[in-house]
Amino acid sequence: MTRIRIDGVDKAYRQMNGTNLRVLDDVDFETGENDFLCILGPSGCGKSTLLNIIAQLEEPSSGSVQIGSEGESTDVCFVFQEPRLLDWRTVRENIEFALDGKDVPKDEWDERIETYLELVGLGDFADEYPRSLSGGMQQRVSIARAMAVEPDVILMDEPFSSVDEITARNLRSDLVDIWKEQKRTIVFVTHDAIEATFLANRVLVMSHRPSNVLVHEKIDIDRPRSIDDPELVELAEEFVGQLETRAGATS
Repeated sequence: MTRIRIDGVDKAYRQMNGTNLRVLDDVDFETGENDFLCILGPSGCGKSTLLNIIAQLEEPSSGSVQIGSEGESTDVCFVFQEPRLLDWRTVRENIEFALDGKDVPKDEWDERIETYLELVGLGDFADEYPRSLSGGMQQRVSIARAMAVEPDVILMDEPFSSVDEITARNLRSDLVDIWKEQKRTIVFVTHDAIEATFLANRVLVMSHRPSNVLVHEKIDIDRPRSIDDPELVELAEEFVGQLETRAGATS
């Protein structure tokens, strides 16, 4: 069972004029086991930077990140805003590329590819090329690719922001079903409060830059959820209101 613990994480970037731009300011939080955590905040607040730090794509200026128990080997996969598929490889070959990169034994490839493409509803599209698929289907492939390596943690950076709302609603529902079945820890970045409350069992609300944690709240709304549920909408509005109140207090 995998938890993520963030202790006192700061991040600053050196600018061309010689000053430091502080993006993250003493960020602390911890996930539960097999958690679905949404990091919610305004554009430019450092959500993606925090995700990159968790993925060890960037180093924090100070503070620490721990994934799993100390000394435990853990595997982390990333789903980006865009699918980032290789256009000259088929869907199957895109997933094989990820499996090869994670040193998954070749005798497991066919079963994993079949399993995870079926899971995202693309079992009949293994031999298609990405350009023949819709944007939503391509993002499903990217989710299957991440799932196929069977990571402990999946990091998702606004993965549905580039598709239309109807497609995004379907993808959100499918992702929740996959999470419930696969029992992975998911950290999902979004600037959409409704999306966060629909998906997550825990929401982290980040302030404007330099960003810290305003709210870390468990979502107790029963599943399956409706994105139009008044209780869900009310909670999302509360999160937005807390962010606006903080912004007004510091302006």
